[in-house]
Amino acid sequence: MFLSVNDAQDQLHIFGKASYNNHLFDIDFTYNTHVNTVSNGWKVDPSGSNALENHGTITGPGLNGLAFFDQSKNSGLSFNFRADGHRLPGDTASWVGRGWVTTHADHTNLHGTQDWLFIGVPTDEPPNVPEDGIPEPATAALGFLGLTALSLKTRRRTSR
Repeated sequence: MFLSVNDAQDQLHIFGKASYNNHLFDIDFTYNTHVNTVSNGWKVDPSGSNALENHGTITGPGLNGLAFFDQSKNSGLSFNFRADGHRLPGDTASWVGRGWVTTHADHTNLHGTQDWLFIGVPTDEPPNVPEDGIPEPATAALGFLGLTALSLKTRRRTSR
């Protein structure tokens, strides 16, 4: 998995292949609006946004283009990508992405897990990705995506 940042357009793009239960899934999600630079990364504040502006799809076995959208939590945030070691005991520097999503375009809640959480590894150059889309294990970052009880393990983050 990769995360690219386009500061000029205030855009975050999360994309790539993830594996779950020996199956590959394609994930493509873009935060197109309300992306803000903060001292240690980026945050998405969706207040007043249209859920359709921040959206993506998951395709793979049993999922033929499952659409999903950002979802604001009570904190007023829908996504954070920061160098703060979130949920990593004793770590305050690792890049961690976390956000809330839903399959409902109107931002309404679903039952079950609807969030994603992953560790990022910054790079200055595009990664060398094999044809299957999965980076070398030694350079891969660990992570997972939970969406309506579907957890996907992610592999890597890059910055452009």
